Amino acid sequence: MILDYLLKEGIRLRQKQLFLLLALPVLLLQASPATAREEGLSLQVKSIQFPSADRTIHASLTGSEHFDISWHIDGGEWPSNLYAATDSTFYYKQAGSRVAILPSGEITKPRANAQEVHLPIPPGIQAEGSRISSSLSKRSWTYSPPEGKSFLPDSLQTDLAGHLYIHDDHGGWYALNYETGKIRYMLQLDSTEPGADSDFIRCRVAPSGDAICASKLIGMIGIRERTTAPRVFINGLEQFYAQKPLILNGTTLVPLRGIFEQLGAAVKWDETNHSIKASKSGKTIKIVVGSKQATVGNELITLSKAPIIINGTTFVPLRFISESLGAIVIWESPIAAIQIIS
Repeated sequence: MILDYLLKEGIRLRQKQLFLLLALPVLLLQASPATAREEGLSLQVKSIQFPSADRTIHASLTGSEHFDISWHIDGGEWPSNLYAATDSTFYYKQAGSRVAILPSGEITKPRANAQEVHLPIPPGIQAEGSRISSSLSKRSWTYSPPEGKSFLPDSLQTDLAGHLYIHDDHGGWYALNYETGKIRYMLQLDSTEPGADSDFIRCRVAPSGDAICASKLIGMIGIRERTTAPRVFINGLEQFYAQKPLILNGTTLVPLRGIFEQLGAAVKWDETNHSIKASKSGKTIKIVVGSKQATVGNELITLSKAPIIINGTTFVPLRFISESLGAIVIWESPIAAIQIIS
């Protein structure tokens, strides 16, 4: 029965996503041979056209070799109260109704207790009109927008990985690497007058680093990192993490805290010996970073892959963690998706 449910849910989700992509107006994207030079890097630029009722909006996405506009919903009534929740789901109000949308562009059922997340800006970061800078001794840098543009300091945001996001006074949207100050991607509109389109578009970033931008004229777009990482679904709902899941030697690893919390487990991290203990419904598991030996209750288990730390994030083997907490895990190889039923 559970397997039948899981397969039906997987098919239903894929059908919804396919319908969404087919039903939305086509976003015209053309690769541009031009490149933008940023601190010695060559960043690919893609030209974008957003047809609207009275004009065609032209824009460019710098850094499109690593990021892309993955979905587009046509313009209409201005979506108000746009924010991101702790699980990286976006919420807004339109026509008096509360709407929830995943970073993948799929409309989902709003959660009654979803709260707006306010991640603190990393220490040492300052944003003023002509620049954004880091004053940390080992990470000192300064970034300035293109000539004639200024940043809107009140728009500064961050994700769980610490990357920075900010608007300029022409409606442009920037993503910067927190450690180096280098541009990750930049969305520029066709405005020519300072401040003329400062209310033209508004963007929000989720804890996962996925961003959504909204405007009366272009509607809504989702900006996402290009990745080959497997997709993770828990009880039919796709999960989004600041550090993407990865596969090493056939073992899928996921960010520790994200997977534990979504499965409803209480997590304790011991900094002294780098051990993790998770408890749920009387079940307790313990794993240690760098060790293949784990315990489930009083039973000793050998893992296929030891937990590891990458860029400050602890990754754990997905199947062991999920099944040890009483969940069912199914790998959908045709679409590189992992379905978990808890």
